[in-house]
Amino acid sequence: MKSVTIQINDLFEFEGQPIPAQRPDNAIIEAIARRQFEFLRQPLQIAITDTDVSVLFTDEASKAKEEAERLAVKAGKRIHYLSLTFLDTDRASWCGIVRATLCSQIPFG
Repeated sequence: MKSVTIQINDLFEFEGQPIPAQRPDNAIIEAIARRQFEFLRQPLQIAITDTDVSVLFTDEASKAKEEAERLAVKAGKRIHYLSLTFLDTDRASWCGIVRATLCSQIPFG
C-alpha cells in the first residue's frame, strides 16, 4: 500500500475554506479527505491524528505489472510453439502469425 500524509489545515485550504478555529471532528475531516483524494485507487483507508491525515491506497501498478509479465510469458510460449509449428512457412506469413498472436495477448480497455 502507498500513502499520502497531509496536515488537516491543508485539507481546508485545498477546499478553498478558511482554516477552522477549532479542530473539526474526525467524520468531517474524513469526508473532506475522501473527496480530495477520490482520484486514487479505491478503497481508501483514512487515518487521522491530531494534526495530520494519512490516506492509504493500493498500488495497482504492481498488479498490472504482474499481469503484463504473465501475458508476456504466455505470448513467448505461443511464439515458441508457432516457430516450431511453422518452420516451413515463409517469413511474411510467419510475421503475420506472430503479430496476430501478440495482439491477441494485449488487454485493451
